[in-house]
Amino acid sequence: MITLWMIIGIMFLIGEIFTPGFYLFCVAVGCFVASASALFAASLSIQILAFSLGLVLAMLLLRPVMNRFFSKRTQRTNVDRLPGRVVKVERAISAGEKGRVTVDGESWLAESDSDIAVGEKARILEVAGTTLRVEKVL
Repeated sequence: MITLWMIIGIMFLIGEIFTPGFYLFCVAVGCFVASASALFAASLSIQILAFSLGLVLAMLLLRPVMNRFFSKRTQRTNVDRLPGRVVKVERAISAGEKGRVTVDGESWLAESDSDIAVGEKARILEVAGTTLRVEKVL
């Protein structure tokens, strides 16, 4: 029975390569715990209990750690990289009215709570659809 649990566990580990979320990894851990209990000549009911406990503990303890470790975004891309950037105003922005700013050679609609004149610098606060919320750089 030890070999059977190990083979099933390895199959789940291989399946984990092709699926996201670390669910199959947790099932594989449960299989390996059951295999360890079979090593000590435990009955089938004890092996199933060991599998269940290993699976639940892996879901509660290992899965969150694995998700955190493997899903770190190290580089922001697209519009995620815009907030915080300083841009040049190409069409004046009045409070309550939209103007335009240039970001990496592209022209964007921009709005602000204060007046910003042409040629002044502004910092991007957030991206709202196709409009940038900006503030005047002092």
